[in-house]
Amino acid sequence: MSLDPPTFPRALRPAALSLFLAAFACEGPSAPGRDIPEPPVVAVNMPLSDFARRLGEGLVEVENPTPIGEDPQDWMPDEAAVARVQQATLILLQGDGAGPWGDVVALPASRIVDTTAEARERFPATTSSARHRHGGGEHDHAATAAQAWLDLEIARLQARSVRDALVRLRPQSEAQIDARWRTLDQDLAALDEQFREALRGAPPLLASHPVYGFLANAHGLSIESVHWEPEDEPDDDAFAELAALRDAHGASLMLWEAEPRPAMRRRLEEMGLRVVVFEPLAASDGERGFIESMQGNLARIREALAAPSSSETEHPDE
Repeated sequence: MSLDPPTFPRALRPAALSLFLAAFACEGPSAPGRDIPEPPVVAVNMPLSDFARRLGEGLVEVENPTPIGEDPQDWMPDEAAVARVQQATLILLQGDGAGPWGDVVALPASRIVDTTAEARERFPATTSSARHRHGGGEHDHAATAAQAWLDLEIARLQARSVRDALVRLRPQSEAQIDARWRTLDQDLAALDEQFREALRGAPPLLASHPVYGFLANAHGLSIESVHWEPEDEPDDDAFAELAALRDAHGASLMLWEAEPRPAMRRRLEEMGLRVVVFEPLAASDGERGFIESMQGNLARIREALAAPSSSETEHPDE
């Protein structure tokens, strides 16, 4: 397969091109009969790498360059990781970028697939209007494809995009890839229906972080977000603002990306807010796949919605 070098921004061209060429030079010349492994298929987040592995098992090597536990939106790769991505046979992206580093490191356009290209009409008008800082620096979530898979209809379109890309790469295995995709699509469709049933008529919600725009858009949810991390220690003023938001929004449940500190959970519960861990799933834990992880989210939100609110327990019907 021909690997054409990418086009880099002028300021980065000498160093980046040297890095790109060096990555190939380290492989050494191809000797007659030498079996050189094909570069991997790179998928930049957990859902895409999971889809690619399910569809391409035994046919392609799939790599997720983002370290376990790291959010791709925050992670900045080193030179070796950049070179590995640039060598890939196929690069599966979330939207039209690979994360913040994708803005400064060019990738070979002929091998890039934006897996959300066919889903743009399902994007919410905005997923956040506020800029905030965590991990890799200040950014926002507005008009990006981050966490688009939380709308499971978009996840199905992404899985189909991965299917199409792998068929182009392995046309001789089309029947096998297609059969795997049909099973995956059925699994995602069933999960989508379960979420729709669970979230139908859901009350207003709060969220610790503005990463649930696609979830809200898919299910008609009313979600108001702050910009708190699980390890944060907000001051009294921040809690006062949260209490005002709770009262104005009428929420008794608060979505969190991960389990907050015990002291944080206790204080929220004292405010009448129940914590619901709903993982956005960009980061991999190295063990669970996408569907298993989303089933965990579904179980937790079902349990929280089924539990009586604090007002119902304090003032039960006579």
